[in-house]
Formats: sequence, structure tokens, C-alpha cells
Amino acid sequence: MMIMLCSETPYRRVAWLIGIAFALSTGFSRVYLGVHYPTDVWAGWTNGTLTALLVYYFVFRGRYLSDDPAVSQISSDE
Repeated sequence: MMIMLCSETPYRRVAWLIGIAFALSTGFSRVYLGVHYPTDVWAGWTNGTLTALLVYYFVFRGRYLSDDPAVSQISSDE
């Protein structure tokens, strides 16, 4: 969500780095504390990545993936 809110600002890379660092540190801490197995954490990271890519596709699909000028015009008006 933070990355989507910062998508048109110069803070986009910072938002990406903070999000990735948070996800990685949370996963490693779960394994370190013995609360989860490494495969649980890996499955969570995989699930989160695939979900984020799917949401990104549906939110930004007209903006970057379409060659049709009508679709590009509609998405740029929003």
C-alpha cells in the first residue's frame, strides 16, 4: 500500500527499500526466535510476492501494459 501511495513521488525507491527490509527482517526474526520453520517463512514471502504482483497488475495494467490508446487515455485520466 505504501508503495502504491508513493508511486508518483521521488520517495518511491525509499518505500520499496523499507517494504523489502521490513518483510525480510520479519521473516528472519520468526525463524531466529523459533516461532516458524524456514519453509513457513519462504511460503509467506512467496505468497506475498505473488499477491503483490497480481494486485500491481490489476491496478496499473492500463498504465503500462496496453498499446491501445483508448485504454491508455482512460487510465491517464484517473
